[in-house]
Amino acid sequence: MILTKLLFHPIFLSVLFAYILSQSIKMFILVCHEKEFSIKLIFRRRNMPSSHSATVAALTVSSFLYEGVTPLTIAIFFFSIIVLRDSLGANYGMPKKGKEIIVRGVGRIHSLLEVVVGVGIGAVIGGIIFLIGP
Repeated sequence: MILTKLLFHPIFLSVLFAYILSQSIKMFILVCHEKEFSIKLIFRRRNMPSSHSATVAALTVSSFLYEGVTPLTIAIFFFSIIVLRDSLGANYGMPKKGKEIIVRGVGRIHSLLEVVVGVGIGAVIGGIIFLIGP
């Protein structure tokens, strides 16, 4: 009962669909670019669009739409800002040497465009689920 309630909750569905859609778009772009399919493409941590950005945007938008302005939704908003900032990683506000260390350690970080597109996907999915949901 509790699991069913969770799995069909509109906020959970918004986050899940935003993640699935952003990963699907990312895979489609990578398959078109690399001209071959590999299951490893699903687990890539970079490229267009940012699935981190899509999921936190869906969480934030759907939480605000369903719950209104509450202390929890404000906390979710600030959590989302932190995630979005981290997904930009070494691209902004860091000396060149620091960028080199981070990029060497974790690979390329998302560009601003990848993050913005991810946020757009998440916000749209959150809004659509709200409009068609109960």
